[in-house]
Amino acid sequence: MSATGPAAGGTAVPTGLEALFRSSYDSLVQMASAITDEPGDAVQDAFVEAYRHWPQVGAYDNPAAWLRRVAMNKALDRARRRGTERRGIARLVHREAAAPETAAAERLDVRAAISALPERQRLAIVLYYLGDLSVDEVAETMAVSAGTVKAALHAARARLERLLEVDDDAR
Repeated sequence: MSATGPAAGGTAVPTGLEALFRSSYDSLVQMASAITDEPGDAVQDAFVEAYRHWPQVGAYDNPAAWLRRVAMNKALDRARRRGTERRGIARLVHREAAAPETAAAERLDVRAAISALPERQRLAIVLYYLGDLSVDEVAETMAVSAGTVKAALHAARARLERLLEVDDDAR
């Protein structure tokens, strides 16, 4: 089996990286989409990093875990930049606070509610529910303990219930 596969422009892509791309891309984009409105760009940047450092990354026990963490960091960076840009634009045009009906509509939007979570809670929710990772895998990706992940998930679920006005009788 070849160590590299064909790529556009005549450059060779390491076979392991190509397989990682094929198996991970869609789920990474789905996870990143809960963090940023540019998920494809964040995931693409993560794969560029993997390509640049493939000899080291490919030797890891779990290159997919490394890639998930890099993709999440890239998505968080993009989301932070977008937030900074939006706040700057709002200051420039002296935009007033959103109307109450707009705020109520946003509370019903799950994506907006997830975006409103603190970073650790948001990452735990995204990785656990959208990424379909176990608590231990989420802990590894976030570089925290499993107990920290469980606490973040608990707090995030409680906060989402409040933000989304979930009725206990409706469950």
